[in-house]
Amino acid sequence: MAVFVVGDVTVPHATEMIRKYFGNLKNPVNERPRTDYRIAPYADKKTMVITDFEASSYRFSLLFPARTTAKQQTWPTSVNSLSGTFSYKA
Repeated sequence: MAVFVVGDVTVPHATEMIRKYFGNLKNPVNERPRTDYRIAPYADKKTMVITDFEASSYRFSLLFPARTTAKQQTWPTSVNSLSGTFSYKA
């Protein structure tokens, strides 16, 4: 579980609110197993062009092939994985 705090708030106040609303949560005794769903990498290149004459803006999407990655097992590896997702590294 992760909690993100965004806005005009001080660290002590945010910490207090997080502890107030989430402090009593505990890991379950009999944790359910996580199912790892695999997606096969793309076998070939495909292109699709869709035109909507009523659209008021443009959008371009570039999708990369699905690749197998290591499962996130520990808190530090999960944080490292998320940090690349939510922030831009120049």
